[in-house]
Amino acid sequence: MLLTDGMWSTFRGKYWVLYDMAVKPIGCDVAWFLDPLLLPGKENMEGWKRAVGTIPVGIRRHVRALVSDGLRGSKGIARSNRWVHQLCHYHLLSKLHDMMGRVQSRVAGREARRVLVRAVSEALVTTDSGRLDLIEELICILAEHQDYTERLRGIAREFLRDLGLYRNYLSHPELRLPRTTSTLESMHSQLRRVVQSVNSPSALLLRVRAYIRLHPTIACNGPRNQQK
Repeated sequence: MLLTDGMWSTFRGKYWVLYDMAVKPIGCDVAWFLDPLLLPGKENMEGWKRAVGTIPVGIRRHVRALVSDGLRGSKGIARSNRWVHQLCHYHLLSKLHDMMGRVQSRVAGREARRVLVRAVSEALVTTDSGRLDLIEELICILAEHQDYTERLRGIAREFLRDLGLYRNYLSHPELRLPRTTSTLESMHSQLRRVVQSVNSPSALLLRVRAYIRLHPTIACNGPRNQQK
């Protein structure tokens, strides 16, 4: 499987994104990092297409699944390559909890917001198909809740559309898909310390590549042991 995540930086007020990738063999609890691609601007579909295009043919032809945080372009890339696509649970739940954290205690509908978070959390992991049907019906109702912001209603509707992508780790147990992109985020935490003193994109890329080549692997457990 291919794991992807972007790490952004700024130089002279301009955004640069490190398109970072790792491959994890099925049945193995270790992921190997590939050489990343650094491009100007914000993270986008064209950038990811270029990054995926740098993967050696001998590796790319063996990829069967993509694990991503769901940023623009990842769904299209998975479809065009006929890869199983697993969306990151952590990014979704973090977004919901962040929105909950902004809700004041007296705001109307706060309990409905908590119900949505609990419903989404259960929908991600339940193996009871009957229970899942009930949860989907509940989220459909909550997606039209008058006390939700339009953004929150949009998140609920998008979640329902993409529910199968969040649950591919259950639909394809033979792939042992991780439920989050935490493996790459862990590497990014290390890389940010490594590049904190660099002052140009070229210096950042050189230092990142050197670090990855010195530390090419990282632990990456399947869904049974994974927590975030």
